[in-house]
Amino acid sequence: MQLTNRFSCIFNGQEILWLMSYYVEEKFKEAQQRGEVKKDIDPDFFAFHISVLTEGLMFVSAVTGTESSLIANGEKIAQNLWTMIKTET
Repeated sequence: MQLTNRFSCIFNGQEILWLMSYYVEEKFKEAQQRGEVKKDIDPDFFAFHISVLTEGLMFVSAVTGTESSLIANGEKIAQNLWTMIKTET
C-alpha cells in the first residue's frame, strides 16, 4: 500500500471516529434531557470515553485475530456503562 493511501485510510478512520463521537454526544444530551441518564456527566467526555473504548476493543480484536472477544467484551462494557450512567429509579 502506498504511503498516501495509508494516510488516507488513517484520515478516513479518524473521520469516522469523530462522526461516531459527535453522534454519541448528541444522543447522550437527548437522553439527559429525557431524564434517562445522569445530568452530571459531561456529554463530550462521555463520547470521548466511548471512542477510546471502541478503539481499544478494535485493537484487541486486531491483535488477537478474533471477533468473539470484541463482541463479548463490547456487550459487557455496554452493560457496565449503562449501570454507571442510568438515572436511579
